[in-house]
Amino acid sequence: MIMKQKIIWTHFLTIGISLFIMLMISCGATEHSVIADFIYVNETDYRLSYNYITLDNRDAINLFELAPKSDKIFNIDATGSEHPKLESCCEGYLDGLQGHGFPILIVFDNSKCITYQEGEGPTTTNILVGYEGWQIAQKHFEFTYRFTEEHYQEAADCK
Repeated sequence: MIMKQKIIWTHFLTIGISLFIMLMISCGATEHSVIADFIYVNETDYRLSYNYITLDNRDAINLFELAPKSDKIFNIDATGSEHPKLESCCEGYLDGLQGHGFPILIVFDNSKCITYQEGEGPTTTNILVGYEGWQIAQKHFEFTYRFTEEHYQEAADCK
């Protein structure tokens, strides 16, 4: 009887140690929430449309529109580093807003257009080149991209 109890307790002990180790491993691999607010500001007097161009160049898919002198905020809460830095915290968060490598078409008042290829304008992969960045809290960042009169002047008549 004593031998049976030792075997049963050995099994419980083995299971307990296994559960403890799994708990410790999972606690060590904690994912950290990082918040990034991406703000697109239309400083022009023109209605702005932000679109993806499909790879076959047949369609433009609208992501958002901005009235003159307005802005749009995208709040993204994702996982990141325990101690994120402004210059490297959130570049991957931009994939959806940058078009996943698709060209981006900006249309002003349905008449003037400017196309950005990957790495240009708001599709930049270096977040602090095209965006103004601020660290609001330890794990909360804000990035602003401004469409200015200069963007409008660079645009050509849409085809």
